[in-house]
Amino acid sequence: MEDASVITSLPHDPAILKQIIAREREAHRRRTERLSHRVDELGVAKLRLEMELLRLKKWHYGPRADRLQTSGEVAQMLLAFTSRVWARSRSPAVKVTAVYADPNRTMATYAKTLGLANAVSFLAAPQNRRGSYDARLTAASFNAYIRAGFKVTT
Repeated sequence: MEDASVITSLPHDPAILKQIIAREREAHRRRTERLSHRVDELGVAKLRLEMELLRLKKWHYGPRADRLQTSGEVAQMLLAFTSRVWARSRSPAVKVTAVYADPNRTMATYAKTLGLANAVSFLAAPQNRRGSYDARLTAASFNAYIRAGFKVTT
């Protein structure tokens, strides 16, 4: 397909102009069809990933996974799971030489510093929008809070 800016002069013959238009329409139709197929393929891939996620969630969490209704409940469950794994992975035989300011910071403790009841409240907080932007509800602020807990103190 030629770029429209490259065409400097068009032929005066209407039959040739009709052929050019027909070629462009056909190329556009093929491109649209190809993109439509790609969208369908991506939709199927997304559904497969969602099914795999549900299967793994059911396998790992058992019947409790069926009771989760909102993304906040899922996030709270994942946070609790991560905390348990982290607590189990800390071996008492390992000596920790660094002293951190507050290594036990979590999304729940961050939510409490904001005056929210728990991490679910933090996730359900109003979205940041133009005109009502709250910098405390950004990932950058949460990350800074977590990092501050791991600063080495003397």
